[in-house]
Amino acid sequence: MKSAIRTLESPSAEDLLDADVSWWLEAAPEERILAVDEARRDLERMGRDGMRRRRNARRGVSRDFEDFLELLERNQVEYLVVGGYAVAFHSTPRYTKDIDILVRAARKNATRVLAAISEFAGPPDVSAERLARPDLVLMMGLPPTRIDVLTSIDGCDFARAWRRRVRGRYGSQEVWFIGRKDLIAAKKAAAREQDLLDLKRLERAARLGARG
Repeated sequence: MKSAIRTLESPSAEDLLDADVSWWLEAAPEERILAVDEARRDLERMGRDGMRRRRNARRGVSRDFEDFLELLERNQVEYLVVGGYAVAFHSTPRYTKDIDILVRAARKNATRVLAAISEFAGPPDVSAERLARPDLVLMMGLPPTRIDVLTSIDGCDFARAWRRRVRGRYGSQEVWFIGRKDLIAAKKAAAREQDLLDLKRLERAARLGARG
């Protein structure tokens, strides 16, 4: 607990943000990922059937997310974890209602994605041809445990991002995360309110020396 005690004299908002980012960067990326899932479960518990969910909850990461990522690996899909989980991996955790997975929009890869989805949730109502084109979002499940499969995101060239991908873990499964530089570029391009908040933390993590 001693390492968690910090003293700041008349801190500005920027000082407080730096302190928060620095504190989280001392944790392993896997711990930051776990913190995201803890926030997700907290929201589940506030639902109408929260008591039942609390009794049935499995401590740790989402089993559905972990299982689907395992299927992507097994089917040799070219994919990258993006969105809130990538932000947590590279900087600090925050709540997110889903896991965002960017896949290469190419016919061969689309066929592999469909194989993984079919094994996970049954055959989807989308063809490999459509999945091989940009601007598609395929959603599985409901928040806060929804899986979004994306064929493109703003500001990200998949081929370049794939070359700069970073290996990490989600639970017991090794997975591919988008690199921090490419995630920053995507956040700048999207420029929504949450993206801009994420951008501040990612840029500070880069300045403070986090890997990725």
